[in-house]
Amino acid sequence: MVVERTLDLGFRANYLDAGDELEEDLFYSFEGQVGYYPDHTHNLQVKLRYGYAKQENPGVEDAPLFTRPGNHNLVTAQLLLAL
Repeated sequence: MVVERTLDLGFRANYLDAGDELEEDLFYSFEGQVGYYPDHTHNLQVKLRYGYAKQENPGVEDAPLFTRPGNHNLVTAQLLLAL
């Protein structure tokens, strides 16, 4: 927590080499998160995430890739209410 019971930050990174025999088949991604707790408890949470991923293209058909080749961006908003 950055601010006790109010704000937190998170970060995650991934790296994957799908096949040892192939060149240019790397996958990597980064994700960041900001979480806000308006009532200073975990009963109400608002979270915003941004993720970026890149899958290289080895140019080989049927290559064991994690996702389709190219750049990928993802934004997620989450509201959690626990009763």
